[in-house]
Amino acid sequence: MKARLEELSQRQVVFDEALEGLKQLRVLHEQTEKEAKDLKEEVVGLSERNRSLVADLSKSIGQQEELKKLNKDLQIRIDDALSHRALAVKELEGVSQQYHSFKSQIHRESFSIGDCLFETESGHLPGKSRQGAEELRWVVKEGIPLFFRALLDSSDFDAMNATLQMSSIQLGLHQDCVDMKEKYPEELKDKCVLYLYPDAQRQIIDRFAEMM
Repeated sequence: MKARLEELSQRQVVFDEALEGLKQLRVLHEQTEKEAKDLKEEVVGLSERNRSLVADLSKSIGQQEELKKLNKDLQIRIDDALSHRALAVKELEGVSQQYHSFKSQIHRESFSIGDCLFETESGHLPGKSRQGAEELRWVVKEGIPLFFRALLDSSDFDAMNATLQMSSIQLGLHQDCVDMKEKYPEELKDKCVLYLYPDAQRQIIDRFAEMM
């Protein structure tokens, strides 16, 4: 009987240990389920973050492509601007050369006309009418000297324009200079530039010659 009780006692101990083990397994199972749930939520969060990163990367790539396109367009505009600048500089150089050539021509012609003035003044005055004599005196003393002095002292096109315009008005050649705009529509786009054209200067000199 005693042996039977000891056996039952031992079985009770084993049963209690097994029950305790089951309790521990249950606790471990619940803990594992909780960790699995947390891990699943973390995986979902990482997946959403990954999709967000992919979207940001795609957007960044799109922005980079747009920047490349903008840089290409900007480079094209810069090249066009440099090309127009080079063309403008070349045109300005040509205009400057024309101006200096024109000024040199006036300087040479001033000496030639000056020599003629001294030779013709005394010989022509007696045979001229009173009005013609007065015109000749004005041409010799004021008209031609002032005209060439003003042109030779002109530092830029605006000053030369003013001189040619004033002389053309004094000599009644203003309309002739204006009419040249129809004759040279491309070269003479601005009314102020009309007086720069060599024909305007030539007409003024020819009128001086007629008055002499």
